[in-house]
Amino acid sequence: MSVISGPSREAGASLEPPGPPALAPAGGSSAARVIGVDVARGLALLGMIAVHIFDTLHGNNTPSKTQQVMAGHALATFVLLAGVSLTFITKRSRTGSLLPDAAGLTIRALIITLIGLALNSALDPDIEVILPYYGLMFLLAIPLLRRSSRVLIGISIGLVILAPLVVLASFNTDLPVDEPTLATLIHPVELFSPLLVTGSYPIVAYMAFICLGMTIGRLDLSNRLVAVRLTVGGAVLAAGSWLLSTLILFRFRGLQHLRAAAPVKVSPHDAQNIILWDPDTVSSWWWLVERAPYTTTPFRMVHDLGIATAWLGLSLLITRSQLASRALGPLAAAGAMTLTLYTAHVIVLEATSFLEDHPIQLFFVLAYIALSFAALWRQGGRRGPLEAAVTWASARSRRIIESHSRTNPIKQPQATPPA
Repeated sequence: MSVISGPSREAGASLEPPGPPALAPAGGSSAARVIGVDVARGLALLGMIAVHIFDTLHGNNTPSKTQQVMAGHALATFVLLAGVSLTFITKRSRTGSLLPDAAGLTIRALIITLIGLALNSALDPDIEVILPYYGLMFLLAIPLLRRSSRVLIGISIGLVILAPLVVLASFNTDLPVDEPTLATLIHPVELFSPLLVTGSYPIVAYMAFICLGMTIGRLDLSNRLVAVRLTVGGAVLAAGSWLLSTLILFRFRGLQHLRAAAPVKVSPHDAQNIILWDPDTVSSWWWLVERAPYTTTPFRMVHDLGIATAWLGLSLLITRSQLASRALGPLAAAGAMTLTLYTAHVIVLEATSFLEDHPIQLFFVLAYIALSFAALWRQGGRRGPLEAAVTWASARSRRIIESHSRTNPIKQPQATPPA
């Protein structure tokens, strides 16, 4: 596969990939590349909304369809696409000065993090808000902008191997596990412990998705063969890791060992469903063979990496059709303003009781509002409200650094050529 940088538009918003308006036609051009990424992200947004609305387990401890299909997968796709977009919006830093892009990304990351911390502070939501994790991942990605694709793949593989061990070791500590709020800004341990290791989406694991996404973003995503390879390769990874985990759990007594390590609270059948779909933390080496959503074990990480890659590849293939790309225009528009829509859906779900006893109706109403609002708002190529604010602040910081660099030139290190 050829390795190239994606299109760049420095003004691209924090959760919004740069490129032409979301409703532009596709058909194999660079526009199709961005439309495909937007469609994949829009689907991931709807998936996360569904996960936040529907039950994880039913009353009899059987998993809901949403938990089986979307839990973990939507989040993984969202984070992987963040890596793809990082490559898009930092194209110039691979050959020129790194400082302007680093400044822009730092401001972008800080604003996203503060929005997430503010939501946690104001609403104390039952939803585990991803934005603080997302913002810190942007910060940690800055030193990786000039790393070669081989290095990024190596980091991703290393994290798949080592991060689960770090997370498992944290189960036996007294480190904070509560979601961080604005108050934790003055308590570094309470802020960084959940974000890095003990929280819902430990960055030590999810940086593997950022690194893989940055690598994918350098590919020629308008090439049909690249999209096919992403789809097929991702599907093989996802299926292989799932089947191997299933084999260990059911044929090599992994499930029995996990059941023995867990507190005895429910019947064996109910315990099996909980272990497979919504487990508590278990201080056992057998936890490493888990495949449940959000467990960040090696098997689950490889599975989610595969699903996210295939999800993107399939979206790229579908949007090569001009008819499909036009039909999916509202979904692409939503994918281009996910910071606004994600924040709005958290506020609606946590601050109101709107249709709270009717989850199916609630999901379809929120999906309709999100898609309709995004399509109308993006008609003229406008960014989402929060995206526009983040873009302005990020672009301003970039201009300040560029201006300073012109008046006080310093020798920049040579960029590492892509692998």
